[in-house]
Amino acid sequence: IQRLIKQDGEEFLEIAIPLVSGLRWGTLRAGFSLESVANQIVSSQIQLWLTWLVVIIGILLVLNNMFINNIVSRLVEMGNTVNSVINGNRYSKSMSCGSDEVGSLANKINGLVNYYNDVNEKQIRKFNSKTTKLADANLTIERLEEKLNRVMRFDEDTGLANQQYFLEQLNFEIRRSKRKMSRFSLIKVKIANYSAIVNQFDQSTMSLIVNDLATLFKINLRSTDIIAKYSDQTFALILLDTGESDGCTVLNKLKRIVESTNFPINTDSNEFQTEVIANFSIALFP
Repeated sequence: IQRLIKQDGEEFLEIAIPLVSGLRWGTLRAGFSLESVANQIVSSQIQLWLTWLVVIIGILLVLNNMFINNIVSRLVEMGNTVNSVINGNRYSKSMSCGSDEVGSLANKINGLVNYYNDVNEKQIRKFNSKTTKLADANLTIERLEEKLNRVMRFDEDTGLANQQYFLEQLNFEIRRSKRKMSRFSLIKVKIANYSAIVNQFDQSTMSLIVNDLATLFKINLRSTDIIAKYSDQTFALILLDTGESDGCTVLNKLKRIVESTNFPINTDSNEFQTEVIANFSIALFP
């Protein structure tokens, strides 16, 4: 028999059990305070809820860690890949590829990187091609400038300085002579029978003789001396650091060489030799 009783404002659970012993019988009564039982039940419930809370927090932490490792770290890796490509490492690739949405995003990033590399390589090839063409054009321009400069300064047939370049050099040597108090000799050689040879043969034959004279002057003068074809029938020579005595010596030497040389002339049927009559004159500066 169970019943709730109150005593002094506290509830008790009373349990009565009938007992029989031989000819005797009676009732065993026991009472339990419900407050302590309730407290124990509440304490157990709290412990149970705390246990479940710890379990749920642990599960959340595990899931969060899985999310970070599986999602965030992959996104960070893809961001690093993009930054690496922007900073110049064109062959960086994302390693977060897969079949999920993050992996699909990584695949798209790698595709964009490949597209960027293809476009970039095409632009590089195009740039290199244009650079090569530009370099070739610059080289052509340099060669044309060199050729133009040579045409403007040197005689095309003899390779000697022309009149314009000779006058430039003459003005330069005059200034240098004044500055350093040095002297130079100026020799003019004029072919006296120029017209006679042209009339007897032709202009091309005379041009060959002029070339032979130019060769003679190159052989018998110093590399520092300036030799110019001043006109069709006149040569001009500048002998650097040469006074009157040495200048006259060079003049007489060249005169003897020209007078003793027979210049060959070839025609269609015969071979001839002719002499060149040249007038030599000298001037000194200062």
